Amino acid sequence: MNLEAAGAAGTQQEGGFLKAALSCWALFLGFASMVLGHGLLGSLLGVRLTLEGHPTGTSGLVMSGFFVGIVTAGLGAPRLIRRVGHIRVFAAMGGVASVAALLHSLWVEPLFWFALRALTGFASTTMYIVVESWVNDRAQNAFRGRLLSVYMLIWLICMGSGVYLIDSADPAGMVPFVLVAICYGLSVVPLALATSAAPEYSAPERVSIRRLWRLSPLGSFSAAMVGLIHGTLVGMVAVYAASAGLPNGRVAILTAAIYAGGILLQMPIGRLSDRLDRRLVLAGVSLAAAACALAALLLGRVDFWAEVGAIAVFGGLTLPLYSLTLSVANDRLSQREMVGASATLYLLLGLGAVVGPPVAGFLMQLVGGAGFYVYLAALLLVMGLFALWRRRQTPPPPQTEAALPAAAVAPPPTQLSEPT
Repeated sequence: MNLEAAGAAGTQQEGGFLKAALSCWALFLGFASMVLGHGLLGSLLGVRLTLEGHPTGTSGLVMSGFFVGIVTAGLGAPRLIRRVGHIRVFAAMGGVASVAALLHSLWVEPLFWFALRALTGFASTTMYIVVESWVNDRAQNAFRGRLLSVYMLIWLICMGSGVYLIDSADPAGMVPFVLVAICYGLSVVPLALATSAAPEYSAPERVSIRRLWRLSPLGSFSAAMVGLIHGTLVGMVAVYAASAGLPNGRVAILTAAIYAGGILLQMPIGRLSDRLDRRLVLAGVSLAAAACALAALLLGRVDFWAEVGAIAVFGGLTLPLYSLTLSVANDRLSQREMVGASATLYLLLGLGAVVGPPVAGFLMQLVGGAGFYVYLAALLLVMGLFALWRRRQTPPPPQTEAALPAAAVAPPPTQLSEPT
């Protein structure tokens, strides 16, 4: 291909990406409002339980209810979407999550909150599945990484902003729960009023774990590994920092650095994954993140700010792994399989997130705070090596043409025979 043709193809792909992103504006706006509420509620519950005098073990049990909801949504969301469609399911789950947020303020009882947390997990995860399957329906292989990076960038910015909304009102009162309910309630408005068509849902196919493994072994394996990694990183970084004797202010700085890195590197990594074999990018990012984890461990013994820099790069490499995993898996799927596959990927992600933090906690008891970084480095090393191995087994997926309309995003069935 000569330079003129390559430039024309690049311009065509860029135009296709912008068209697809603009077609999702209502979806992204509603998603942003939903994630703001999600981020605020996650921080609010832990603070409120502490104020009520409940021990950390009880708080951990309550918060684990969310993962029960993730697993349940992974099993039940495709059936809901098949019956009534993307927009109605998103609106219904926004209403359920809004009511659940308000119910938290009526009775501060751990078992009751566990049930509400599971309900919120089901509703929120179902909304995530709607958004991800919608975005993948609009994406072509040529720009899938960038479009999913927009989705993850919105999540990172709004999740971080939602966490800091905890300072907007007294967590001992009802107002923060009302704010969460407002965020979830407003999330359904843009989609309800939008004129753009939702993805076809009349006959989405169920994609079991076994079938997803046949279609994309790397996507399946990476989803579980990302659950282990992200669950440990987000859930245990504060525990690691506290075990290292850091004051609360520095714990917040360390946590913020992870999200800041993710925000800065999400789009560049997504763009790179559209230009190179995504499996190679997944392997390179995983192995580089493993090296950064070990660097953060060593630098943390020398200087706090050096550790902050290393963990920022680590977060920048690690947080985009989920959108890379989605891209790798969906490159091999037809449109009818995307809803079921998204639900199954969340099921694997949730199972990994349940297992990851307890294993990390056990290792930290055995070897101290170093176990946090060593565990993450080991997981990332395994993930990167598996991606390299899979790349040797099969050719890359075909690129769909950027000139195709947004609805025609799936490769023909004859091109789906080779698993990733």
